Amino acid sequence: MSPSIERQQLQTVHIVPLTAFDQNDQINLDQQAAHTQKLYEAGMRVYLPGAGTSEFHSLSPEEIVQLVKVTREVTGPETLIFAPIGYQVKVARQTAID
Repeated sequence: MSPSIERQQLQTVHIVPLTAFDQNDQINLDQQAAHTQKLYEAGMRVYLPGAGTSEFHSLSPEEIVQLVKVTREVTGPETLIFAPIGYQVKVARQTAID
């Protein structure tokens, strides 16, 4: 993807989709995928999954990776996805690698 396309893609709405949880407080990936699909169909092309207020700190690094992966699977390669990275440096680095 060329830098000019990325800049153009950034000149739009960026969305932090709500994370879907089931009754056991586990991420509901099927519901997450369905919600993301609706957002994509509505024209959203820049996503920040797992980055909501207080949401990032309540999710494990593995859950953040799951959210990023399901967002990519649903939206395809033409969207921009910004993965939230934080915690200690070692954890942030491993999450970025995953």
